[in-house]
Amino acid sequence: VQWLTVMQRSDNVYDVITVDNSGDIVWSLVTWDASWQAVARIERPTAGMRVASAAVSHDGQWLVIGTVTGSVYVYKHGDLKTINGLDAETATLLQVACKWPQAHGRHTVSAVSVDVDVVGNVRIVSGGRDGWVRTFNVLDSVPADAAPDAVCVGDVVLHCTSRVKVTRGWIEQLLCVDGQLLAVTFFRKRLELVDVEAAHIVVSTVCAGGAKLWQVVVGSVGVRIGFVKSGLLRTVCVPLSQSAPIVLATGISATDIRAVCAIDVQIGGRQLCVALLGGEDGHIRIIKCSDMQLDVLANVRRHRSVIRCIQSIPSISLDSDASRFVLSAGAGSELRCWRLNASSGGDTLALVDWALAPMLDDRDIRIMDIAVVHRELSNVWIVAAYSDASVVLWRLDIDHQTFSYAARAASDIHAHCVLSAASVKTNDGRYLVLTGASDGQIIVWDVSMFIAGTVDVAKPNVALQAVLKIPHVHQSGVNTLCAHVDGVDIVVASGGDDCSISLTRIGSTPPSVQSVTRNELAHASAIQG
Repeated sequence: VQWLTVMQRSDNVYDVITVDNSGDIVWSLVTWDASWQAVARIERPTAGMRVASAAVSHDGQWLVIGTVTGSVYVYKHGDLKTINGLDAETATLLQVACKWPQAHGRHTVSAVSVDVDVVGNVRIVSGGRDGWVRTFNVLDSVPADAAPDAVCVGDVVLHCTSRVKVTRGWIEQLLCVDGQLLAVTFFRKRLELVDVEAAHIVVSTVCAGGAKLWQVVVGSVGVRIGFVKSGLLRTVCVPLSQSAPIVLATGISATDIRAVCAIDVQIGGRQLCVALLGGEDGHIRIIKCSDMQLDVLANVRRHRSVIRCIQSIPSISLDSDASRFVLSAGAGSELRCWRLNASSGGDTLALVDWALAPMLDDRDIRIMDIAVVHRELSNVWIVAAYSDASVVLWRLDIDHQTFSYAARAASDIHAHCVLSAASVKTNDGRYLVLTGASDGQIIVWDVSMFIAGTVDVAKPNVALQAVLKIPHVHQSGVNTLCAHVDGVDIVVASGGDDCSISLTRIGSTPPSVQSVTRNELAHASAIQG
C-alpha cells in the first residue's frame, strides 16, 4: 500500500481508501470485528493519476478524490454491493461521475470533504496547497443563473458556489462540525484552525507538523490539537466559545510590526478603542476597527529606525477628553512622547510629537522595553530597559514637553541585555521596578525615593539600587514581564525564550522570593508578550 486514508462512518464502521504499488485505488469497508469488505475499485481516468486526499459521505453514497495535479474527482456509489474478503478483484469498477480539472491550478488538492444534508443536497469542499477553499454543489442539471466557468458537467453537475483564500500557507485538513466548516492550515511552522465561512481563526499554535505527527480533534465543547515536537507530545485545548471574529488587514506595513498598544479615546463624543502600531519602518500608525473594517487614522514617522515598544500614559482629570499621551521607544535609544488629539469634527485622530528624551552618543544602543511607573499631575516617571544592560529612570514633564534624567543603573548590575520592564505600587506605597535580562535573571529596584523627591536628581551619577536579584527564572531571555500586588506579596508573571511561563511570588517587606512556579511547556516557541 502506497497511500491510504481512514474515515469513520459510524461507531464501529470505517471507510478505507487505499492505493497500491500498481496505482490501483480500492474503496473498502472495515469493522471492529475485523471484517473487511471491498466496496469498489475506483476508475483512474489517467494512468498517472496520483491521489492526495479522499473523503466519503456519511451515507456511503459519494466518494471524492483530490489529486496531486490539482483536480477533483467525484464518484457516486449507487447500488453497488460490497464483496466480502480482502480480494478486491471481483469488486465493481466505480467510474467518475464528474471531475473538475485543476480546481486548484497546479497545486495539490490536500484536503476534501463531502456532506449530504437531510434532504439529500450534496456539498463538496476542497482545500489546496494554494491556500484556497472551493465549495461545490452536486446537481442533476445546470442552474439557469450559473456562469459557464462555474459548472462542470458529467453524469452529475458540479456547480462551484464559492472560492475563498483562507491562508497564506496551505490547507492540510477540512472538518465539518455541526454545519461549521473548519480548515486546518499551516504557515511558517504555525498550525491554525480557521472557520472558513466566518473567516476567523479559532486557534493558532506553533507546530511544524513534521512527518505528519499531529492530529486535530473537534468536539462539542472545544478543539484539541496534539503534536510531537522535540520528541515530546504536546497538546493545546481551546473551548470553541473563546473564538472570536477577526479582521485581517493587509498592507498596513511593509515590514514587521513590533509593538501594539490599545488605548481608549474620545472621538465625536464616543468612547472608542484604537490600536497604535510600531515596527521596523519607524512609523507609528493609529488603527480603528469599526463595522469589521480596519481604518488607518494617522501615520507618522519620527523615529529614525525600529520601534520596539509603545506604552500609554494613564490619563487624569486634568487631561482633555479629546487628548491622550503615549510613549514609544526603540533603536538609537530614542524615547518619545506623543499627544493624541481628536479633530474638531471629532471623526479623526492626529499624532503630535510632544517630547524627545536625550539620546545616547552610541546610536547602536536600543531601548528594548519601557514601563510607566507613576504619574502625578504633569510629571510621569518612566523606566527604560537598554540593550547595553543599563536601566534608566526618566521623568517626563508633560506641561513643559521635556524629559529629564532621574536615575540610572550601571550596566554591570545586569551585565546582559535588558529585555523587559514592569512596575508595581505596593500596598504600603512603595514603587518597585522589575527588569528581566537575556541571562534569565529578574532584578527588583525600589524607585520610591526618586518619585517622592527625597533624592536630588540634579546631581550627577544618581544610581538605582537593586533590592533583589532572582537568577535563573528562565534558561535564557526574559522577554516579557507583568507584576501584580496580591496582599502583602507581589506576583510576577514572566515569559521567556525557553518557551516557559514562570510565576514568582515576592514578599515585599523586605523583598524576598517566596516561591517560583514554572510551566516549561507553556508554548511551543519563545514567548514574546
